[in-house]
Amino acid sequence: MTLARPGFKSKPMISRRTIITLLATLLLAAGLRVWSSQHRDECSAFLGGDRHAPASQVVETGTRTIVVPCQNWLVRQAAPVQLLCGLSVAGFGVFLVSLWADRTKERSW
Repeated sequence: MTLARPGFKSKPMISRRTIITLLATLLLAAGLRVWSSQHRDECSAFLGGDRHAPASQVVETGTRTIVVPCQNWLVRQAAPVQLLCGLSVAGFGVFLVSLWADRTKERSW
């Protein structure tokens, strides 16, 4: 049993891939945000407005030690968190390309 009238062409909608990509990307970004809010570091006081706190943090990367300004959030994170941030950005890119493809397909109808 179909609900559409015979011969009725419905406009294509946003594909499942687009919706799933958007939801997965938003879930990953929200998870990173919650994780970040739960894990305070040396820069938390400075970023919270305490100007007496140090404005940089010492980060160890392999065999080197680097002083990183508190404004560089991504550089101060561990490698897995940086990877997840990259996946989040890539997922958003995939969402945009998929959305563009859906819109192009819609116009061709």
